[in-house]
Amino acid sequence: MSTININTATKEELMGIRDIGEARANLIIKARKIKGTLTLEDLKMIEGVPNTIWDPLIRKAQDDTFAILEQYKTKLLIVEQDKVHSKREYMKEVENLKVTFEKQLRCKSVEIEECLAELQQTKYNLHREMEKDQLEREKSQKELISENIQIKQEMSELQHQYESTMAEKEGDFSGRMESMQRELQTLMDKVMEQAQEMDKERERSKEQYKQMKQRDAEYGRKLAALEEQLQHVKTSRLISEKLAPGDIFRGKVTEMSASSWYSDSAKLKSRQALSSDKLGDSTEEVTNNGKMSTSGKGKDDSSSTTEQHIWTIKSDIKKIINSISPKTTADRQRSPSPRRRSPTRDRGDFKRTRTEDLGRSSVQKPQIGQFSPLRELKPEVLGKKQVTISDSSAVHCNLTDSNSGQKEDSENGIDNPQLREVQLYPGDRNPESNTLVLGISINDVTVNAVIDTAAQVTLMIEEFAKKLKPSVIFKGSLMLKGAGKDNSITARYTERVTVMVGKTDTKWKIIVPKINDQVILGFS
Repeated sequence: MSTININTATKEELMGIRDIGEARANLIIKARKIKGTLTLEDLKMIEGVPNTIWDPLIRKAQDDTFAILEQYKTKLLIVEQDKVHSKREYMKEVENLKVTFEKQLRCKSVEIEECLAELQQTKYNLHREMEKDQLEREKSQKELISENIQIKQEMSELQHQYESTMAEKEGDFSGRMESMQRELQTLMDKVMEQAQEMDKERERSKEQYKQMKQRDAEYGRKLAALEEQLQHVKTSRLISEKLAPGDIFRGKVTEMSASSWYSDSAKLKSRQALSSDKLGDSTEEVTNNGKMSTSGKGKDDSSSTTEQHIWTIKSDIKKIINSISPKTTADRQRSPSPRRRSPTRDRGDFKRTRTEDLGRSSVQKPQIGQFSPLRELKPEVLGKKQVTISDSSAVHCNLTDSNSGQKEDSENGIDNPQLREVQLYPGDRNPESNTLVLGISINDVTVNAVIDTAAQVTLMIEEFAKKLKPSVIFKGSLMLKGAGKDNSITARYTERVTVMVGKTDTKWKIIVPKINDQVILGFS
């Protein structure tokens, strides 16, 4: 039979107890609801439930309690016995541990004593070292103090020596400065005098230039008078000899043929006879009736001599007109020259010599510069610069303008608005140079290269570069100055190209612009 708890049992469980029916079960539940928890005294106080009903339960409970107490006492006795045994074991272990600990303590004590002895010895040694260091420090301080005193004395002596030396140097320097200032003033005075002399020379040059212009104008007026007198002589001859128009043509042919055999001495005599100072003594005059009269010569002069005189006058007049005409002067000024010439040098080179005879007027052409027989001047052409080499075969090098080079770079994927500049020729203009053609080898490919001694870089066209084995690798773009329409073109360049000139093998840097020649070697 299971144990039933009165305080938690249901009605059916209460009815399972002996002598408790439904009515008594209801009374117990009602009392439990009122009290909450029922004790044995509460159960005995319930009306309607006999007290004797609970006696068997109480006796049973007492028996159970006694049995439990007996079991508890038995277990407590066992526990006491186990406790005594455990205490004995514990005490035994404590004694063992105490003995072990005492042994370890003695060992540790010995070790500690040894450590203390070592520490004491170390402390003693350290103290001795500290005393030694202190003595050395004091000694070093004394030495430093003595050295500082010595250094101060030396510094004082050096300072005194420096001050005395500086005083001497300053005096010497002041004297030198005064001397240099006097020399500078003297030089400045000389420079000013030279500048004044140069200004005077410039004024004299300007005055000479004005006089030359006036002389040119005077020559022009005299030439016009000579032309008029020549025409007058020709007209007088036509009137006097009554020549037909066909005879005029024959007369011109006669003049041309006469000039071929007419000697220089006769020409000189005729020009002297026709000088402007004595023109009246040699010219013929036409009278109102159409007859000719001569003041210095007789009528027995031959017609051939007159024709020779006329031809000589015409040739001299043409020479003078061609020499002093504005067009000829401008052509001389525009004559191709590799370097710009100063006006003073042009005036010095361009000399006119006037003889006593106005019919003789010689003009000495300016010396523009001596050139090699293998080289011509480089004429500037709009949009390109043409380099002409006069050799057994003419070789032309056309450097195209910068637009074509920039377009090529854009096609090759190279777009750099700020390119490094490379100068083809030293300076702003192409200098005078000598050019020739030489057979060389580039990457074992033979080619006839144009050698330009004024160029300072080496050029090669891209078509030739593509033929080289191994092929060259372009590093980038640059601006080639001194070539093209705007005096600069865009080009690419390559490095370490094997160039063999004769037996010399060299690694060169080569620029690749748009030119007509395959290779141009620069040796400047």
